[in-house]
Amino acid sequence: MLTNSIEMPFTAALSLREMEPHLVLLLNQVLGHVRADLGYLFIVTSSGDGVDLLPARAAPDATAADPEVMRRWVRERHQQFPDTGLYIYPPGSLPGYNSGCVWTFAIMQGSTAGVAVFSRAPNQYTQDAFAAVSLQIDLLAMVINHQMLTQRLITTEAMAGAAQAIVRDPTPQNIVHVLKDYVLDEHITQCAIVLFGPVQPDRPFGPFEYAEIAGTWWRAGGSGMGVGFRIMLKDYQTWFDMLEREGFLTFSALDERSTMLKALEEQLDAPLGELLRLSGIASMTVIPLRSPERQLGVLAIASDVPHKFPAHEIRTFQLVAEFLTMTTLAEALQKERDFIRWGRAAVLDAVKDGVVMVLPDDQATVLALNERFSQVFGVAEEDARGRSLRDLLDRMTMPGTVRRELEQAWDAIAPRSTAVTGSEFRMVGPHEAMLDIQWHTAPVYDRNELSLSPAGGRRKAAEVIGRIFTFHDVTPERSNDRLRTELLSRISHELRTPLTSIRGFAEFILQEPDKLPAQAREYLEIILRSATHLNHLFTDVIEIQRATSGALKMDIHNARLQNVVIETVARMDVQVKGRGKRVEMNINDDLPLVMIDTERMSQVLTNLIMNALKYAPEGEVIRVGTTLVTRRDKLPKSAPPDVVVPCILVHVFDQGKGISPEEAEHIFMPFYRSRSARAGKIEGAGLGLTITRSIVELHGGRLWVEPAKRRNMGGRFYFTVPVRE
Repeated sequence: MLTNSIEMPFTAALSLREMEPHLVLLLNQVLGHVRADLGYLFIVTSSGDGVDLLPARAAPDATAADPEVMRRWVRERHQQFPDTGLYIYPPGSLPGYNSGCVWTFAIMQGSTAGVAVFSRAPNQYTQDAFAAVSLQIDLLAMVINHQMLTQRLITTEAMAGAAQAIVRDPTPQNIVHVLKDYVLDEHITQCAIVLFGPVQPDRPFGPFEYAEIAGTWWRAGGSGMGVGFRIMLKDYQTWFDMLEREGFLTFSALDERSTMLKALEEQLDAPLGELLRLSGIASMTVIPLRSPERQLGVLAIASDVPHKFPAHEIRTFQLVAEFLTMTTLAEALQKERDFIRWGRAAVLDAVKDGVVMVLPDDQATVLALNERFSQVFGVAEEDARGRSLRDLLDRMTMPGTVRRELEQAWDAIAPRSTAVTGSEFRMVGPHEAMLDIQWHTAPVYDRNELSLSPAGGRRKAAEVIGRIFTFHDVTPERSNDRLRTELLSRISHELRTPLTSIRGFAEFILQEPDKLPAQAREYLEIILRSATHLNHLFTDVIEIQRATSGALKMDIHNARLQNVVIETVARMDVQVKGRGKRVEMNINDDLPLVMIDTERMSQVLTNLIMNALKYAPEGEVIRVGTTLVTRRDKLPKSAPPDVVVPCILVHVFDQGKGISPEEAEHIFMPFYRSRSARAGKIEGAGLGLTITRSIVELHGGRLWVEPAKRRNMGGRFYFTVPVRE
């Protein structure tokens, strides 16, 4: 991670040259009183890295130390300086001088200032030597602090003006212009903002493929030169490692990195390399643009003269970079949000189904909906976004009965529920035509949470970040179903009439079997059984077609499901005993009322019990039970994921061979016959379970079979009936 190696506030890093006329006068007075041959005024930043020097007038034959040597001398002894007061050095501390001392005083922002004086005479300085110049020392501190306050105010105003200008137009090219007008000194001749790409949400810190020039200014060449050019980054890893390690990079003809600047010119492809050579850059600093969330690019500032960027100037650029990171990041994030929103809207509008996305909060706040939903239900997105799902339902154009049914169904789904459910309803569409709408709802998960746990490789539970509702127009399919049902009804009616006659005549003739020859009686009994079988088959086919097309008549009312179970078992008692079996009931009498068609629900139980009677061995027990389920984790593990809770769970168990996992879903298909049914030549057309599932689903419930296991042999059927609260 990139770090700033300069930690002092830039307002404390002050150039003493800006105060030279006042300070030189005071400093020379100090040197005159203490009889010094050489003197310096210095400021050391709070980190101890930055040292600014102002030399005083020395004795005519005194040898001034090289500025870099003096800066290094001050840096090496910085930790020895007292916060305020005098520190005396032995002979030879500075080459050519036999006495030396430093008088230090604290200034603003945690920095230290001081006067360093040197003499060729030995033992020149004592504690009392500076008593006479304490006033001048105080005046030095006052001038420096005053100038720091002034510079701080000027810099703050400049930064405030720059910030306002950047906020008004945060494009990289405008940011470069603002920096040139408000921040950069006269010696700066070039500035550029370079952004990394491509932006990938899963790799905010790279590696990146390229760096694209996004904004430039060149005093000699104007603005925008090179914008849009891309530098492929695969060959510059050394540079980025250095930037990572040091927090900033400087290249100057004054130091050993001048060769790196030339190397950069040679490495860059034309025309960028040529542009860099033409710009005449003699020194440059590179500051990273990054935040804890992502890496954006770099800010490059250069001069056409050799320049050693001092610590306070680097810190100023770093503070600017931190501000630019926030504004550029905000703009980048806004562009991403806009892109995602536009992309999501385009995708949703391309979908032919109506779609609504809601947040998993208590109100199920609407996040987005598409144009198709608006067309069908007459609700504009701007009127729906931010409202609760209940408010959206109130605004949807639909019959009141349908709205109440949807309200009950949607209220039963918790905002963070993992349930997948749906149903159908009919309504008048936007062009006064009847529409059949099939709706489904499912949770939306955070894909970042779908990761393997480090221990066992099992997936963690993904967080639900929303819920999606889809509304599919199934009018063509339902119209075809209704036409098919009507056709089958007419055909069955036409076939039932002769079948009724055949059955009637066969039954009439068989009333006096003694008058018939044995062979004729046998043929008549076959005719009667076949006619009866065909009549049941036509009835079942019509029931299935009506159920799938929504034309099955239902008499829904409040009832006690446990009473329906008890009455159905009692009515089948003769059939059960006739097959040498018995039924055991485990009925919870304290069950809530449910909305059901009692006749159809009795038909469901009859079909399941008859199915058990066919397959259970003689003398075995068929178990029927009911349970109230209020939590999803209380459902059997074999339950489908879209079971609506709370619900009443009904089970019918037998002790036959059971259903294999391969056949568990096929047995609900029309005309499907299991291997055991075919092998045992058990009567039936394979339509009973199909009709049973259709009836259960019309009640909003689910019917399924649990495959046989070693511990749970036999047929194990479950179905649910939702409890509407």
